[in-house]
Amino acid sequence: KVTTLPMGVDTDTLATPENGEKEIDLIYIGFFGHQPNVDAMNFFLRKIFPLIRKQRPATTLAILGREIPPEIALPCRNDPGIQVVGPVEDITPWFQKSRVFVAPIRLGAGMRGKLLEAMAAGCPVVSTRIGAEGLDAGAGREILLADRPVEFAARTIELLHNPGLRNSLSRNARDLVTRKYSWKKIAEDLKAVYEKYL
Repeated sequence: KVTTLPMGVDTDTLATPENGEKEIDLIYIGFFGHQPNVDAMNFFLRKIFPLIRKQRPATTLAILGREIPPEIALPCRNDPGIQVVGPVEDITPWFQKSRVFVAPIRLGAGMRGKLLEAMAAGCPVVSTRIGAEGLDAGAGREILLADRPVEFAARTIELLHNPGLRNSLSRNARDLVTRKYSWKKIAEDLKAVYEKYL
């Protein structure tokens, strides 16, 4: 007999901001020693971000994570609207001061903890369907989904221009993560599994 439980996040640490100033439009976080993150950011910078900038030239982007390769960092260094931050000790403030978390992931399988972290911190998410695999998140309710560059850019611009939609996604996503993906809830579920067979 097999019972499956999802991965989780610390919803207490990843608290939502209290009307904090949004200094950054878009954010991406990942370990760039992992090829799917390199592919995702290359795909975003080459195919999606130019479409966003075409309609919204002043859009800003922050890229966080360890081992950001030169192929990503070097083309960005002369763009004042792109911050190549690298690793940080605490990601929570970065989520809280960003309007949208982008997850243009095209490779890999399983759950992406970065999406749960963004959702727990109240940062609304635009993702590919592969990026959102394993999450019980409804499109248009807790997350926006798009696979093609034109669609991804459109969903991102829609969020940037619509504070009401951002707030709605943020509230719904935070509620979902608290109910299903907090470590406290997962520990309770695991305890119930143990007790069932004791």
